[in-house]
Amino acid sequence: FVIAELSIKFIDEIIYPGTVDVFSGVSRIGKASVGLVQELRVEGVLKSTAASVVVMIDSAKRKSAPLDEVTRARMESLLVA
Repeated sequence: FVIAELSIKFIDEIIYPGTVDVFSGVSRIGKASVGLVQELRVEGVLKSTAASVVVMIDSAKRKSAPLDEVTRARMESLLVA
């Protein structure tokens, strides 16, 4: 995979030391790409969000390649509403 897009929204500062809970999921599945979303929370309070698109590539050809069945099934298991 390569990162094709990445967007991060910083909502509030996070103070060290502390515990940060990171929630990740798949927002969409395309032919060769996957949309990902993340949330960072401290004590339940949203501190940051991120959205990205990663693309499967054929490393020999340096071009996008369709997701294989195993990868697609794994990504489907991580879909969020």
